[in-house]
Amino acid sequence: DYHPVWGVPMRECLPMPASFTFIGEGSFGAVYKGVNKISGEEVAIKIVALSTQTATQRDENLKEAEGYRKFEGNKNIVRVFDFFENYEITKLYMIMEFCNMGTLNDHINKRKLNKDGPQHFSLKEIKDISRQVLRGLADLHVLGTGYCHLDLKPENIGVKMENFKVRYKLLDFGFLYPRGEFEDYIIGTRSYM
Repeated sequence: DYHPVWGVPMRECLPMPASFTFIGEGSFGAVYKGVNKISGEEVAIKIVALSTQTATQRDENLKEAEGYRKFEGNKNIVRVFDFFENYEITKLYMIMEFCNMGTLNDHINKRKLNKDGPQHFSLKEIKDISRQVLRGLADLHVLGTGYCHLDLKPENIGVKMENFKVRYKLLDFGFLYPRGEFEDYIIGTRSYM
């Protein structure tokens, strides 16, 4: 009882396949690297544990998965290929584009820990990162009534090598809200607010 394309367990009692690589974990659940069994493309698999969530939290996670679909085709927003629940409705799987170079935060930390001392981004690199992130944000803000990310930080900017070009992509739409829906909320990561 594993998904025919993505290979994830569809029953609660089944383990994750050994071929999957654990990437990270947060308050939502865990992320693994997997492979599309048909195309061979690497994907990121975000697994949200629904069994420990309230109905409101579950709805927020489904809203995040659906939110990615609104921006299909933007080079600077991570793609979601599929999302579905397991048979017992205890897990939500989001099958997403794999950012093969990690996150912007990973790159910042690598430069800080350089053995020859901190290595700063060049002005050209800063312009490229800014331009790409702003392209993604512009599409968020323009679509429909306009959306706001509300948790923009280096950890939520994926980095991917595509056709010999580094792409910066917006990730984590857990705090994605249409304009006008969030004025009464204090949302985001405190250290970036």
